[in-house]
Amino acid sequence: MFGWNPTIIDAEGMDVLAVRNQDVLRIQVKSTKKSLDGYSYQWQVCKSNPKRSLSTDDCDIVACVALDIRKIAFFHVNHLREQLTRRILVNKMSADDIEARTWEESLEKTQDFLR
Repeated sequence: MFGWNPTIIDAEGMDVLAVRNQDVLRIQVKSTKKSLDGYSYQWQVCKSNPKRSLSTDDCDIVACVALDIRKIAFFHVNHLREQLTRRILVNKMSADDIEARTWEESLEKTQDFLR
């Protein structure tokens, strides 16, 4: 939770609202069951038909979840601009600090965007 109060919601394009004091983050969750080829995980980080990349109109942060190893990598949505898929190597996704490190990086990008 990293100091935030997350709430699962059922809304178009958003899966979780994370609140801390007056700050609210809209999080979209993408998941995959296992690594694609034994070397990497891959997520569809897009929306609609025809597919289009996510934007700040959709969410603030995208949470890419690897269900088999119970790990999450967070990305500010602008970090995924122009991407329909996101791939992460298994060894990087398995890192002990993946959640804390990518959450902090996403928050920094969110603050940069708000300034």
